[in-house]
Amino acid sequence: CEPNSSNDISSIASGRVLRSGVLQSSFDALILDDIRIGHLLVDHFYDVTVFFIITLDGLWLRKYSLITNENDKKLCLIEQIELKPSMISSNDWKVNKAEFISKTKEIIITTSISVLKISVARCDRFNTSHLCTASMDPYCIWDNYYQRCNFSRISSWKISRQLLTCPILNVTIDGDWTSWSSWFMCQQETGEKCQCRTRSCTQPKPQFDGEFCQGNHIEISQC
Repeated sequence: CEPNSSNDISSIASGRVLRSGVLQSSFDALILDDIRIGHLLVDHFYDVTVFFIITLDGLWLRKYSLITNENDKKLCLIEQIELKPSMISSNDWKVNKAEFISKTKEIIITTSISVLKISVARCDRFNTSHLCTASMDPYCIWDNYYQRCNFSRISSWKISRQLLTCPILNVTIDGDWTSWSSWFMCQQETGEKCQCRTRSCTQPKPQFDGEFCQGNHIEISQC
């Protein structure tokens, strides 16, 4: 599936929506653009229907938004998250159960290794107004007052989105530093005790050839 492509959802529209948010179908594994679907969850967020697809191999969680206008419908890929940790073998990895929690906007995924809790509103990935708006993520809206991308408490699609326009994923995102940690006792290789504080280039992490943060990740004082 191309990141910025749109897809007809007629193949899954016949499914039955349960209260738990699970869209059931008579098929063991649905196929969407050559993606075999193992688990499919749905959320109705204001005027947007959002589908969460876990691939049959359990490796990926994909978030799609269904946008409609008159007689036209498109299913846009909004985000994809790799579920399996790199140190775990694919043979040892299996997704047993997935559940969408509407109240907290979280997905609980039970695997053969652990239980994952994933927020569907990961708006802090976008550190500029352009990235926040261009993401077309229905859960996120740019807050001009705080100058950050926040979880949307209103229907952001109606005020800042062009319907029937799918986003272009894999946009270059430059890294930015977190705040400094509190000072703590640290020891140098010489055995000398000092005060240290650290920060990380994770707010957001650089993505898709984005620039890494400039400067030091650690400060040392009072040696």
